[in-house]
Amino acid sequence: MDRGGAQALSRRAEAGVCHALEDTPEWEREAAARTFALVREHIATAPAESGREAKGRVVASLWRLQMIEHFGDSKPGYTAQWDALPEWQQEVDADIYEVVEQG
Repeated sequence: MDRGGAQALSRRAEAGVCHALEDTPEWEREAAARTFALVREHIATAPAESGREAKGRVVASLWRLQMIEHFGDSKPGYTAQWDALPEWQQEVDADIYEVVEQG
């Protein structure tokens, strides 16, 4: 794992939200894979994002769409807007973008 991925995992672990892959529900793994693909597509087709916040917002928005597709808008913890996300989650989302970008 590269440094950016390790930092993202470290932030998740510090926040107490990191768990084993086998404990992750299938729907969540599928949503993460779709979000990854959408971020990669965004990077390939859109103008470059400038700044970590803009990068994090892309990931958060694409993840939020996956959660709304799965739950509707009924789970605020899964469907929160960027400004409502805790700082650690905003940082993780920016880290995710940068890891995909470097990939």
